[in-house]
Amino acid sequence: MKAVLYDIPYENIMEDIKTDLQLIQDEIIENVVTLDQETLYQLFQMTPYAYKTSIEDKQRLLDIQNFRCNLSVPYSAYMKKHPVDAFFIYTHLHDHLASLRYLVLHLEYDTSFH
Repeated sequence: MKAVLYDIPYENIMEDIKTDLQLIQDEIIENVVTLDQETLYQLFQMTPYAYKTSIEDKQRLLDIQNFRCNLSVPYSAYMKKHPVDAFFIYTHLHDHLASLRYLVLHLEYDTSFH
């Protein structure tokens, strides 16, 4: 998406989170999808770039009918180092990760949720 919006696109650098919490899951969920114009614009609206991008550059995005892109969603889960019920917390986070993974991997096939 940045390649369409900007003359010189750059990749964001993910910084480590400084915390006393224990990292229990760290994963990147990736997929390649083809988005229609409406879904692409909705995805763009969920980014900080929607507020920083000029009207002219936004128009370039709106001119695209179908857009094939790589999705990369980082997911990190943390918990207190001495939780009362670590199994419950881990299971709960695992369920959320499964839901996120499903959404990312099936976005191309089911865009009816927008």
